[in-house]
Amino acid sequence: MSSRKKTRVLNVDSLAAELDRLPGPPSHALVLAFSGGVDSTVLLHLLAGLRDRRDLRLRAVHFDHGISPESRAWAQYCVGVCDELGVPLKVERLDILLDGQGLEAAARSARYAFLEQDLDADELLLTAHHRDDQTETLLLRLFRGAGTRGLAGLLPVRDFSRGRLARPLLGFTRAEIRAYADAHGLQWVDDASNGDTAMDRNHVRHELLPALRSRWPGVDSVLARSAGLLADQRELLEERAREDWQLCQRGDGLALSACSNLSDPRLRNLLVHWLAGESPSMQHIEQIARQIRHPSATARAVVRWPGGEVRRYRDHLQCRRVPGEGAGFEYLWDPSEPLEIHAAGIVLHSRAVLGAGLARERLAQPLRVRNRQGGERCRLPGQTHSRPVKKLLQEAGIPPWERQRLPLLYVGEDLAAIGDRWVCAPYAAGSGEPGFALRIERKPA
Repeated sequence: MSSRKKTRVLNVDSLAAELDRLPGPPSHALVLAFSGGVDSTVLLHLLAGLRDRRDLRLRAVHFDHGISPESRAWAQYCVGVCDELGVPLKVERLDILLDGQGLEAAARSARYAFLEQDLDADELLLTAHHRDDQTETLLLRLFRGAGTRGLAGLLPVRDFSRGRLARPLLGFTRAEIRAYADAHGLQWVDDASNGDTAMDRNHVRHELLPALRSRWPGVDSVLARSAGLLADQRELLEERAREDWQLCQRGDGLALSACSNLSDPRLRNLLVHWLAGESPSMQHIEQIARQIRHPSATARAVVRWPGGEVRRYRDHLQCRRVPGEGAGFEYLWDPSEPLEIHAAGIVLHSRAVLGAGLARERLAQPLRVRNRQGGERCRLPGQTHSRPVKKLLQEAGIPPWERQRLPLLYVGEDLAAIGDRWVCAPYAAGSGEPGFALRIERKPA
């Protein structure tokens, strides 16, 4: 008997099977990152067919980075495709901040940063990555010295923002996707830059991989299998990192003394887990580990990389984004609405309470909210003398980099509150008196 290799068929049924295999609860709200290229066009066409069979809510998002002079035309083409299929489309024009990254990486960061804010908790974000993308990604990460997490490659599904991100075409090849497009007479956007072999991914795709496939025809399957095995190892490392995080966590950072009890591999594993999404290199991870193993004589130390840093203050390690450091801010604020302070990376909230917080009747005008200027004083309830705000912050153990982000609230020229920590006596609500309790929400770094 001849053993013929079974040919896989990409269709609505096979897509449904891939979505059904995803771990976790099924999602009936789907969001497609739609570039207009052949891969995402095929996935959009499949999802529209699946939507008509199942009770699904489907929408798409297209990003115009303005890199190509044709980007506006591509966006309009995507609008037409979605209109024809009856899929709501949001077109977002994003500015790219290189911030030490290459152009491709910076564009990807901008897309994901938007999607993190746009995705609802019940939505499943879909991208059209396929098996050839997996092969290219593995090789690029190998050449860049990635560890187990990086070499696990593109995961079929992972947590993302308030929802999840899935790649249902990851088991299909570029050729299978193109065959579906041809069979259904689909059209798509062709980006000429995809042929520019000066870019690393295009060099791997057009020059390196053809040579590898000629020598080892099964190289894609072998690398996909290796990625699957490494994904299992990655999950084991994540489990251990979550356990160590529980042991070493201090607020939103790490306790230096607790971290020092870990072995070197466990410490590096914890740091990679903690700083996931912040893009430090392994060299920076090693520098942070050395600070933990051999603290410098000063009580403060910092390790920086483009866009972020880890600081040490006493026994506390904290990660923060660098943009906005030292930036001043000043707002007029109606406490009935949240106030987002971009320069500080926080949102200021208030809620109505009795006998606590800022006395509502003494706020006869909008509150003025600004960062510290220096020299401020506050008399706390029950005390007869005012004290320097700087001294209060030091005694509370608030790290220096957090002090600049802490908003001060004024009524006219009078200091009324210091963030959500203290209310100055003249403006503190008495027993049974209506007030506003303040809360600071720190946005994810």
